Amino acid sequence: MGKKRLTVILTCLWAAFAIAAVTSAAVAQGLAADMPCGGTTADGWIAACTAMIESSTLHGRPLAGVYSQRGYAFTLKRNLAQAKKDLDEAIKIDPQFAQAFVNRANFWTVMHKPDQALADSETAIRLAPELPLTYYVHGSASLNLGRYDRAVTDYSKALSLSPELGIDLYGLRGLAYHRMGDEDHAIADYDALLKLEPSNVGVLLNRGDALRNKKELSRAAADYSEAIRLAPNNPGGWKGRGFVRVMTQDPKGAVADFTEAIRRSPNDRNLYLQRGAAWAFLNENAKALADYDAAIGIDPNYPLAYVDRADALNALGEHAAAKASLKKALDLAPGFPPALDVMKKIGADDEILPTRTRH
Repeated sequence: MGKKRLTVILTCLWAAFAIAAVTSAAVAQGLAADMPCGGTTADGWIAACTAMIESSTLHGRPLAGVYSQRGYAFTLKRNLAQAKKDLDEAIKIDPQFAQAFVNRANFWTVMHKPDQALADSETAIRLAPELPLTYYVHGSASLNLGRYDRAVTDYSKALSLSPELGIDLYGLRGLAYHRMGDEDHAIADYDALLKLEPSNVGVLLNRGDALRNKKELSRAAADYSEAIRLAPNNPGGWKGRGFVRVMTQDPKGAVADFTEAIRRSPNDRNLYLQRGAAWAFLNENAKALADYDAAIGIDPNYPLAYVDRADALNALGEHAAAKASLKKALDLAPGFPPALDVMKKIGADDEILPTRTRH
């Protein structure tokens, strides 16, 4: 079995992690602190807050608190235009109200605007450095800006002020550690969260990724298999276990797992590349080519798919087509290293590269 390059892509950046917005019930109650509307649901908050606003009996911080709570509720409901109006109004009424800045920072995180989230969370920290959620939203903004060390610091501070936030923050801090390349600390945080939520599929997938990166493949496979058991319609477990099977020289098993992942996520271009690579391990180059073509059908501007396609075509003896595919990859991404590697492998340097770029 020949050695084959495989594109490794993280199995799952847990959706809540990718945004890191405040959504859980525990944190929602924290965001509702010092807010007078009452209720236990977003709809209940909106109704109660609206009644209080329309009563015209509140002024100053109490009124700011009502607008802030309703703005957070509208954020949860994804009525983002109204959420923004309410949160701006809360801050206009009381510019010293830290909770309103926390809620607006959370709103900006949902809006995928981490710079604005960072600015509001910094104001919140300045106004109320003892409030745990100021560090939560600052950590989320830092995470989304790629400032992973600061995110770890923020989440650690929030946990020290409010240990009960662990169910929300262990996973986020674990992700920050993971992105820093500190898989040991990431796994420790995922372990802590799984003790609280043993059926959390997203955390199982993320711990599987961290373990895979540490080459602890049997433990990674166990996490992916458990994720499959708990959520068989989630492609992440199948994809992650497929990676492990490639890494443990089980390409038939990898093909089976990637096929299951594709059934659940048929528009994921990377899954076709992964299954194509597994087919190539088996010297099933025609099947590999079909998968690479499928990836290109999903995204015709994906240079790596053309590189893998060229590799398969070359193995099938279709050298002219292989060179054309490499040329397409380099048209899309001039100097693309994987394309240059395959060019050298098939001896196409002189035919594809301009004279000035040859080495």
